[in-house]
Amino acid sequence: MQANYIQGSSELGVTIALDFEIILRFMADWRRFHKSKRNLVDLALAIITTVIQIPIIKHSGQPYAWLTFFQIIRIYRVVLAVEITRTLIVRISLNDL
Repeated sequence: MQANYIQGSSELGVTIALDFEIILRFMADWRRFHKSKRNLVDLALAIITTVIQIPIIKHSGQPYAWLTFFQIIRIYRVVLAVEITRTLIVRISLNDL
């Protein structure tokens, strides 16, 4: 039961939240939206993870397994949105140089 919730409701909720954020960002600055690499990456992630939610794709087996890579990548959005984790990543990256 718990696994179904994680795979179903929470996955759909995160996808809807990402789609909503992209729509808001596009509406706020539609003339320059395409000039930001971050916007374009987030738009691609939103489109791909939304397509993954289509039942025929979600239950198709192997192609769906490959597409979950994009669901994992969208985690970076959460990491970058939180100031503490963003600062930590910057500090770790600078120490590696």
